[in-house]
This record gives sequence, structure tokens and C-alpha cells, in this order.
Amino acid sequence: MILPEPIDLETWTRRETFEYYREQVPCTYAITVEIDVTELLAALRRTGHKTYLAQIWAIANAVNRRPEFRMALTEAGAPATWPVVHPAFTAFNAARKTFAAVWSQYDTDFSAFHERTAPVLSDAASATTMFP
Repeated sequence: MILPEPIDLETWTRRETFEYYREQVPCTYAITVEIDVTELLAALRRTGHKTYLAQIWAIANAVNRRPEFRMALTEAGAPATWPVVHPAFTAFNAARKTFAAVWSQYDTDFSAFHERTAPVLSDAASATTMFP
């Protein structure tokens, strides 16, 4: 079992910020930005890769490049960083009008990720439970 690597609070430069938002002002965040994906769509059409899987990979790739995005809390509530984060996503079952929640192993190589994840998405599209 892989566990997140604990962060040494004594030497962590973000300690004060972490403690402030953890103890004084608990919060969450979200971000929305407009992105021109014209060139991405053209490249995906040339290769036959799925747009949805490209989006999942792009987010996972950005997350895995920054330790701040791979943070977690240990059972004791201390900050830690996962070595890698694997993406979880949903697949729509059009016949039932429901979603299934699935995940796939992250890979820095988009083509390898796509090859591994396309069958996961396809299988989940006919799932009859939320967590197949």
C-alpha cells in the first residue's frame, strides 16, 4: 500500500499558511478559465483519441507536476504529499441516464494513458451501478 509522504512541519515554508486555513478559516477552492482548444481538437481528430480522455489526462498531468496539488492529510491530520495521483472520473450511461464513477492509472505518456483508459470508459458506459 502506497501512503503519502509526510511533510516536516518544522521546516515546511508553507506551515503558517497551512495552519491558518486548517484551523482558522477552513475553505475550499474552485477555478474556471476559458481555454482555446482548437489545436488540441485538431490533433485529437488526427489521432482518433477521445476528447474527454484528453481532458482527464491534461488535468491529471497538471496535478502530478505540482506537489501542492497532490497533498493529503494523514490519519493524524498532518499534511503529506502523494507520490502520484491517479484520476477518478465519471462515465455516462445514456440508456439509464446515470453516471458511473471510475478511475484509471495515471501515465505521463498520453497515448499510453489513453490506451489503458479508453476500455475503462467504454465498460463503465454500460454500468448499472455507481461504482462498477
